[in-house]
Amino acid sequence: MRWSCIVVAVAVMSLGAPAFSSAQERDEPTGYLKLIEAGLNEYYAHHFVEARALFAQAHALNPNARTLRVLGMAEFEMRRYPQSLEYLRAALASDVHPLDAELRARTQELEQRALTFVGQVHVELQPAAASILLDDAITPLPPSGLLILQAGEHTLEARAQSHRTQKRTLDIKGGEELSLRITLERDLWKPVPAVQATSDRTPLYASPWLWTGIGVVLAGAATALIFALKPADRIEVAAPRDTGQTPVDARVVALQGRLP
Repeated sequence: MRWSCIVVAVAVMSLGAPAFSSAQERDEPTGYLKLIEAGLNEYYAHHFVEARALFAQAHALNPNARTLRVLGMAEFEMRRYPQSLEYLRAALASDVHPLDAELRARTQELEQRALTFVGQVHVELQPAAASILLDDAITPLPPSGLLILQAGEHTLEARAQSHRTQKRTLDIKGGEELSLRITLERDLWKPVPAVQATSDRTPLYASPWLWTGIGVVLAGAATALIFALKPADRIEVAAPRDTGQTPVDARVVALQGRLP
């Protein structure tokens, strides 16, 4: 147990973490150094996933160059070289508990080792607003246009509205730098999606004026039908009585019959 503590203490100093005795002087957050110690124990036991989790918790309590460095070391051992480079470069750039000359040199050495297992791809898109999918996952393109990809085969797909999609297959060799320019052609047959405007207007079928008009038309049609089916008035003309007078025209008799 005593030798274990000595090993951890030496490892803490070699990794650039604050010494245990200086915790109060540096005013470290509560639990920070315990997380570092536990992370180092896991790291030297080759439990790199657990070590990374503990280093990440320590970094969340006290972000600084030293925690960024050990995170980069854990990612390297997990063979996640793009993520390792991201942490190592952040550690070199951080001015919070900055790395001394020795740790800086060792960090730069590990950075060069990680570069042998990745490819650096400088991507230029036209139009600039195009988005990319890397291995079917949406990947924001950094302002620098630099993508760091693990060695191996990757698919890169570029998309933009009203443009034809382009898909490229990249076979990344470790330690290489590539430049990739993708120009998307406009697709004249691909319509721009229209924005549907919402309306508060009442649907036609719900309008009371529609049903009122329909009612008037139906009532008029019914009235016309009734008049069409009603028999016409017939005028009954009585036969003239035999009065001994000269027969009178039947039309005259009928007309007289209508007089008051």
